[in-house]
Amino acid sequence: MNILPLLLILASAAVLAFILARKFSQLSLLDVETLPDVRERKRKQTVLRERALRFHKKRFSAPVRLPAFAAEFFKQVQLWFRNFVGAVERRAMRARAEAKEAATPAEQFEEKEEVQLLVREADAAAQRKDWETAETHYIAAIKRDASCAGAYRGLGKVYVAQGQFDEAKETFAFVTKLLPNDAPAWIDRAEVARQAGDENAAIGYYRKAVFLNKRRPNVLMKLAMLLRDIGQVEEAVACAQEAVEQEPQNPKYLDFLVDASILLQDKTLAKEALAHLYRVNPENQKISSFEERIEAL
Repeated sequence: MNILPLLLILASAAVLAFILARKFSQLSLLDVETLPDVRERKRKQTVLRERALRFHKKRFSAPVRLPAFAAEFFKQVQLWFRNFVGAVERRAMRARAEAKEAATPAEQFEEKEEVQLLVREADAAAQRKDWETAETHYIAAIKRDASCAGAYRGLGKVYVAQGQFDEAKETFAFVTKLLPNDAPAWIDRAEVARQAGDENAAIGYYRKAVFLNKRRPNVLMKLAMLLRDIGQVEEAVACAQEAVEQEPQNPKYLDFLVDASILLQDKTLAKEALAHLYRVNPENQKISSFEERIEAL
């Protein structure tokens, strides 16, 4: 028996539970079946509700020091709530998976079309920077099809745009589970780790992306810069050399290679890279400085 689909369903349920636990009040308003029809009618209600919530948070957000037993009680309540939401979502996903297996080819095609429509609407909302609408539609698509990688990827980018890095990490992590051999999925995961300040994780994900597809000079350079910043100059130089080999006329790549070669104290490589830089960009104002640094090696 192939258990991979079941594992994917369970993993996606965990991701949705994470999101639901953080955004339950918003997601509880989600009506997947009627989204296209009721969006405009509910807009005013949504705005009023959000204003009320903001007022409530502002009015009652003063810090309150709770007794230890009360703090522990609320902690347990929160844990129970997250477990409850996760269990509900897992049951719903199992039911949808069973219904999907029992559906006719025509019904499966129609379901796929509806999911793709939700993703397109979400993409359009994201282009307009309407993050709330985009998030709602991406989650609706995921609830309809737990293996829709495009919806997860779009949702992750919405979270990045809003600085919600914890949610973005969880979402992109699931994309790499769905598409373990997809270099762009690992690049997305690396980007959010880098923006969140987790350089070591970003380096690992960029390495995975490069392993899957070396023909990405921009990714090689991002990896090279991170490696240089943490002191792994030799590997940084190797990545920069590979990037320059693929784009030999890129002055930024050559500039980096010269600088990194000097840091590595490889005088021969630094001179070769500088000569290449001079041919490509003789007006580069760093050339004289590079020459002085190379001579000092």
